[in-house]
Amino acid sequence: MTRSGRWETLGLAALSGVALALAYPPLHTLVLSLVGLVPIAVALMRCPDERLAFEAGGAFAVIHFGIVCSWVPTALAQVTGLAWFLFAAGLGLFAVLGGLAAVLFRRLAASGAAPIWLALPLVWVGLEFSLAALPGRLAYPWLGLGTSLTAFPTLVGFAEFVGARGVSFWVAAVNGVVAALLLGRTPGAWPSRIVVAGLLVAPPTVGWWSTRALEPDVSAPVAVVRTEVSRVERLGADPADALLASAERAVAGIAQGSAALVVLPEGALPMAVDGQEAQEPLRRLQALSTAVGAPVLFGASDGGPTPSNRAHLMEPRGLTDFRYDKQRLVPFVEGSVLGGGPSDVPPPLATLAGSSFGVLVCYESAFQEGARRARRAGADILVNITNDAWSGGGDRRTSAYWQHPAHLVMRAIETRAGVVRAANQGVAFIVEPSGRVREVLTEGEGHVAAVVSSVSAPTVYERTGDLVGFVSGVAFWLLLAAGSIMRIGPIRP
Repeated sequence: MTRSGRWETLGLAALSGVALALAYPPLHTLVLSLVGLVPIAVALMRCPDERLAFEAGGAFAVIHFGIVCSWVPTALAQVTGLAWFLFAAGLGLFAVLGGLAAVLFRRLAASGAAPIWLALPLVWVGLEFSLAALPGRLAYPWLGLGTSLTAFPTLVGFAEFVGARGVSFWVAAVNGVVAALLLGRTPGAWPSRIVVAGLLVAPPTVGWWSTRALEPDVSAPVAVVRTEVSRVERLGADPADALLASAERAVAGIAQGSAALVVLPEGALPMAVDGQEAQEPLRRLQALSTAVGAPVLFGASDGGPTPSNRAHLMEPRGLTDFRYDKQRLVPFVEGSVLGGGPSDVPPPLATLAGSSFGVLVCYESAFQEGARRARRAGADILVNITNDAWSGGGDRRTSAYWQHPAHLVMRAIETRAGVVRAANQGVAFIVEPSGRVREVLTEGEGHVAAVVSSVSAPTVYERTGDLVGFVSGVAFWLLLAAGSIMRIGPIRP
């Protein structure tokens, strides 16, 4: 292959990496979601050998994930001096997996073993699933392709049937159809054309129909709080005072008894509740609960040898027995990298005013099974508490500031549950079961309040789980293994 041909292949891969990265929050560029993978798909279809395909896939992965995850060094630098080393190591893993995915796509599509519109989503979702299924706390489900469309909740309403990775499959399939048209590889027979047309049109049509047909039948008035406490203040002489003072100012204006639940952010109490030093802060939280006339859900955490991160419930009469332990701990910050995953025990629910609330702490919102487990346990409404100071709070916001809450839109659609989010230096909002975001607060101290509604009947996705992701993940590795033993088919010129 000529030097110019090599650079053309790598250039198209780089173009895809940049274009697709710009499709994610905060930009939410719809057209780039639907065509961002086209340049690399075209390049791989013309690629003469697997070595170059591997390099192109690796280049795409490094550029794409490097842009999407550009906030990682900033976040890690707050807790370790190895931030850039760990970021580079992560990109190295993405490069290897991206290279393998590119090789597999070329084997399937260029050989004719599978049409482009099927090979591309199968490989992409197989890669998404593989990253999310890594062992221990290496699991990384951040920003699947489907999440790029969370600004268009009606379009992706079919996630209630197939989940976020089902949406990723559809988006990648659309990219595959566009690539096939550019390469002149359109289906020749009418049955094939009907299948492809159905693949393009049916999912968003079903999403539109299912969203319009929603009939929420459970509801509860909820107030969610946004505090503004920097990391410097949290590390100061009296972080509990700084956090509680911010919360006390934020709840001002909540009419007594107007909410069934008031939600404070993760780590609102920077210590374990059973320590002697927590007694005065707990009295302040009890006074706050009395002032608003409602139970207050808050996060408590400590930085001991085995850091804890929990949600507790305070009522006017005192601290209740409710406790939710965060299941998905952040590597290097809340425990060892290869620590255990979530428990199989159904999560505890807070039942108030006839409604049950399930809790997700911080980036548990990115894991699909957390919301499913809570809903299957009987949660009517999902509550997310988070501290987003790591995402570049104040005037130094990174893209993670907007990426993090986007996951909750998909969790709402998948489960058709109302979702609320309380944050420190992050976005506080309420999401309807349709996926529509409302009552948003992105600046300063304060709260938003609304009657939050949900659909009580379980969705298809709640019952079946991530079938699209699982099947794609298994197929990804089986086909890759088969291709290393035997050639799937001759590569077309």
